[in-house]
This record gives sequence, structure tokens and C-alpha cells, in this order.
Amino acid sequence: MQSNKISFKGQNIYVGIDVHLKTWHVTTLTESGYKYSFAQHDSGTGSASR
Repeated sequence: MQSNKISFKGQNIYVGIDVHLKTWHVTTLTESGYKYSFAQHDSGTGSASR
């Protein structure tokens, strides 16, 4: 079985977190240009406090 692994060894990894009242977004970016974004909407559980 062949394994495909990505190595970011020796690279800086930048993470941005953008939080709003009902959504939040996380984006990562590496020096080699690899980018991953994720968004999450409010689950409506009321667990967040203001």
C-alpha cells in the first residue's frame, strides 16, 4: 500500500481565524503555497456567551 504524505518540515505555517457572531473561518497557508480553508456555522446550542 502506498502512502501519500505531505511534509511541511522547515516551513512556516500561517493560520488566520475570523470569528463572527454566527460563523467562524479558519485558513492555513504555508510557504510553499498550500492553502486550506474551513468554515463553521453556529450550531444553535447557545454554548457561546457574550
